[in-house]
Amino acid sequence: METYGEPERWHNDFLRCTNVKSNGYYTYWRPHRECDDKYLHTAKLFEYA
Repeated sequence: METYGEPERWHNDFLRCTNVKSNGYYTYWRPHRECDDKYLHTAKLFEYA
């Protein structure tokens, strides 16, 4: 957060744009989820330490 600051967000609080640490490129996301609610239970979430 100190280097790149707070990521940009859409009005619904989803991430809009972030900076990739490894190469300096920007990554952009849509303002809506790509996974429908009926498939959300099959999604796996990972946390990297």
